[in-house]
Amino acid sequence: MSDSNSDPKPEEKPQDSAAKTPSEGGNGDSHGQEKDSSKSAKSAAWKEAAARRMREQRNTFGTLFRGVRSDDRQVRRMSWLFILSLMGALVLLVFAGLRFFQGVQEKRKIQAERDAAKTMSEFLSRQAEERRRRVFSSNLGEFTFELSQGGQREGEESESESSKTLGVTGLAEAEIIVECDTAETCEWIDRTLPAVRHEVTLALTEVSREELIQKDGKRRLRKAIVDRLNQSLPRGRVVNAFFGRLVID
Repeated sequence: MSDSNSDPKPEEKPQDSAAKTPSEGGNGDSHGQEKDSSKSAKSAAWKEAAARRMREQRNTFGTLFRGVRSDDRQVRRMSWLFILSLMGALVLLVFAGLRFFQGVQEKRKIQAERDAAKTMSEFLSRQAEERRRRVFSSNLGEFTFELSQGGQREGEESESESSKTLGVTGLAEAEIIVECDTAETCEWIDRTLPAVRHEVTLALTEVSREELIQKDGKRRLRKAIVDRLNQSLPRGRVVNAFFGRLVID
């Protein structure tokens, strides 16, 4: 009995899809080239259209200018009208440009003047503030006065001439300078200097040697001078008093 089974046929392998890759790559390159060629065509078309418009404009202007010498009166008239209109437009354009330039210059000039005025105003304000803050002073000169002992004041009655003599322990010399609130106050003090010196002398005779040696005593004496002068001033005020020189015997 013979074997009826036959050998199986070998199966066919599917073709590798990678074989199509080169063709696909080729299609991509051709697509890019088509895009480039399309851009070049558009650019060339645009340039050609621009050149055509320029030629048309040159031909139009050439025709108009040639029409000035034309035999046709109507053509000459229209050509001259166009040329004159063009010249008028140019003149108006130049005039508008000049006016714009002048307007810009005027605005800059006005702004510069405003800045200068503002700067000057600030300068004057600073000057006024400095004058207001400036110290106005007047030198009352030098004073020589007696110093009492233990707070004994001049004018007080003493029991005897000898006790009065013992109450005076020495002399003092002082140069006194006063500071005023305004220049007018200092001018008034300078005009009435004898009366002012009299008021200061009355304040000096009320101080003792012990008080004048101490720092607080000097401060109280300066305050007493200021208070007495302010009582005699018709206007203004004395702000402070200083010892330019002070010698205690």
